[in-house]
Amino acid sequence: MSFLSELCNVNNIIFVQEHWLQPSQLHLLNNINDNFVFYGKSSMEINVCSGLLKGRPFGGVGVLWRKELAPFVKCYDCDHDGRVVTVILECFDLKAVIFGVYFPCDDHSRLYVHSLAQLLSYIESVMSNFVGFECILVG
Repeated sequence: MSFLSELCNVNNIIFVQEHWLQPSQLHLLNNINDNFVFYGKSSMEINVCSGLLKGRPFGGVGVLWRKELAPFVKCYDCDHDGRVVTVILECFDLKAVIFGVYFPCDDHSRLYVHSLAQLLSYIESVMSNFVGFECILVG
């Protein structure tokens, strides 16, 4: 089995969405397995700062990858709302920007259209920095 096909194995890079963790709890995902590294964001930063949490938690995205892939996988960014986590994969001839996306629920409202436009704008702005790279959306 070639290194490239082994790299694409589903057990090597794992995207997480809607983890419901507060910023102070993100370290828990980094402790799942000693063979993996975690990068991500909470969607609850504003709610945590505003006082008592109430209702159902929501959102948050992240990605875990095997430590031996560290030379090939680089953290890039998360969007402001914690709905998109972005990593860069560069391995031999493969150059890809991978987005782990937690899309909003389509309730046919203007808020949905606005949220979707924000997500797609973020993805487009990131891709403008990586001309010639493949674009992979997961979520």
